[in-house]
Amino acid sequence: MDIPSKSNLQIKPNSGHRTGEEALMTTELSGKTAIVTGSSRGLGKAIALTLANHGANVVVAARTTEPHPRISGTIVDTANEINANGGSAIAIQCDVSNDEHLTNLLNSTVDQFGGIDIVIHNAAALIPGGIRDLTSRKWDLLWNVNVRPLYVLASGAAEIMINRGGGHIINVSPGEDTGALNRLTSGGLPKQWATQLAMSFSRELESHNIAVNC
Repeated sequence: MDIPSKSNLQIKPNSGHRTGEEALMTTELSGKTAIVTGSSRGLGKAIALTLANHGANVVVAARTTEPHPRISGTIVDTANEINANGGSAIAIQCDVSNDEHLTNLLNSTVDQFGGIDIVIHNAAALIPGGIRDLTSRKWDLLWNVNVRPLYVLASGAAEIMINRGGGHIINVSPGEDTGALNRLTSGGLPKQWATQLAMSFSRELESHNIAVNC
C-alpha cells in the first residue's frame, strides 16, 4: 500500500487567528509532539484531541483516509478538527502491522515537527472467542497489531527521545492485573504480552528519563 504524502491529505492548516475560545487552550504540552495510532475515531481520536487541547503538536495515525459508509471518522477528520480549533496536527496514513509504515510515521513526524516526545499506541485488534477459536491468520493479526507495533515504535522513538532529554510512551492495554487480561478472552494473551513488553521498556528506558506505561 502506498502511503499518501501529507500534501495529498488536504489537511486544513491553522490560519493563525485565535478566537477567544481557542485562547483558553492550556499550554502545558506546548512545543511537545505526540503520535497517536488508531486516532481516526473513538478513544484514539479523544486522546488526540485532548493532547492538542493541552498544546501538543499531534500526529494522527491510522489506516482510514476516506469515509466508510458504516463507520464514521478518518485521520483527515481528526486532524482538521484539531486545526480548526487552533491546534496543530497532521494526518499520516499508517497500517501498524506494516514496519515500513511505522518507520515512515516516525520519520515524517520528525521531518514535520523536529522530534517526538510522546507515543501512544492505541490501535488494537480484538477477536471474540477463546484461544481455540483462533486460526493462525487471526493469531498473526492479534500479534501484528497489538504487540509488534509497540516494539517498533518504542524502539525507534526511544532514540529520538533520548536525544531530546526524555519522553513518554504509552501502550493502551490493561495493567498487570491478570484478571482484567483474562476477561479479554482471545485478546488477553497478546494484550498481556504488550503489557509485559511495555514494562520491559519501562525498566530499560527509565535511566533516560523516558516513562513507559500502560
